[in-house]
Amino acid sequence: DATGWTCLYGINFGTNTPALAAAEAEFVAKALGPKLEYFQVGNEADRFGSTIRDPKTWSVDAYLDEWAPFAAAILARVPNARFGMPDIASNAQWFARIGERIATDPVRSHIACLTHHYYIGGPPSNPDMTIERILKADPHVRQVAGVVRDAAAKLSTAWRMTEGNTCYRGGKPGVSDVFAATLWAADYMLNLASMGYAGVNLHGGDGQMVANSLGGKLPGDELVHDDPASHPHPYYTPVAHIGSKYVAEPVYQGMAFAQHFAGAKMIPLDFDPGPVNATAYAAKRPDGKLLIAVINKDANARLVFSPGVAAKAQYRLQAPSLTSTDISFKPDAPSQASPSTLAGLAPGSALLIEA
Repeated sequence: DATGWTCLYGINFGTNTPALAAAEAEFVAKALGPKLEYFQVGNEADRFGSTIRDPKTWSVDAYLDEWAPFAAAILARVPNARFGMPDIASNAQWFARIGERIATDPVRSHIACLTHHYYIGGPPSNPDMTIERILKADPHVRQVAGVVRDAAAKLSTAWRMTEGNTCYRGGKPGVSDVFAATLWAADYMLNLASMGYAGVNLHGGDGQMVANSLGGKLPGDELVHDDPASHPHPYYTPVAHIGSKYVAEPVYQGMAFAQHFAGAKMIPLDFDPGPVNATAYAAKRPDGKLLIAVINKDANARLVFSPGVAAKAQYRLQAPSLTSTDISFKPDAPSQASPSTLAGLAPGSALLIEA
C-alpha cells in the first residue's frame, strides 16, 4: 500500500494440482483486489525437461496440455482472472507455438502478457562475466524481442520481461553491484521500452530466500575477500537488506534513471556514436516535451554529440569509475554550452535531456 505497487502473482505449476491452484488464486484475488495484475502459473517451465518432467516427452505442447486445466480451474473460481505465460527461462521458440494454439482458444481473452526471463550469463565463477561483457550490446535481446512480439500480435496482448539481471545465480560481486550495473540497468530497460515491452522486472528480493533456492548459499560469496554480509544479497538486487537497513543499490539507480520515461511514448531516434560504446533513446511526454536519454557505457572514450534540437540537460548519472559504488544521480548543473549543442558526455556516465 505504501509503494502503490501492483502484483504479478506466481502460482506453483510443476508440483501442484488445478484444484489447489484455483483455491489459492481465489484467495489472492480477494486479498489483492485491483492491485493484482495477473497470475503467472509456472516458472521457467521450458526447463522442466531437465528437472521434474520426462525430457523425452516434455515440450511446449506438453506444457500447454498441462497448463489448460489449471487455467480452467482458476477461471471457474475467479472468472475475471488474467494470466501471464509461459515465463520461459531461455527457449524463445516456445512463443511461436503458444501463439498458434492460444490464438483460437477462448482463454485468449484472459492472456494479459507473454513473459520471459533474461540474464546476460553466469554463474559468478564464470571468468567471462565481466564489466565489459555486461556493457556490450547483446544481439540475443533483439532476437527474443522479435519472436515474442510476433506471438503477442497473434494474441493481441502485451509482452514483458518478468525476471532478469546481469549474472544468474545471485549476481557477481564487482560486476553486478557496481556502477557498471547501473548503466546496464538503465540501458536495458530503455532498450526494451523502445522495442515495445510493457514492463521489466529485475530480480532481487531477500538474499536468504535467493540463497535457499541455490542450495543455501550465494555462489558470489566465494569471490569476496571481506565479510560477505557487508555486501548486497543477492549481489544484483536493486534494494538490499544489509544489517537493519534497506539500501538502494547500483541497479536501483539505473532503474530510477529509466523511470523518467514512465508514461511517455517512445519514438525512433537516429543516433550514431561512432566507435564509442553508447546508446540513446527518445520519448514524447504527455505534456508534449521531448525526453532524450544518452548513456555512455564506454570506459575510456568521451561522447560528443548534438541533440539536433534546442535542448537542456536535466539529470546526470555518474560515478568515479565503473567499479565504484559512490553513485551520483541528480539535476545537472547549468551548462555554458549553446542550447542546441551539449559539451559531451564523460566515459561511464548518462544524461537525461529535455527538449
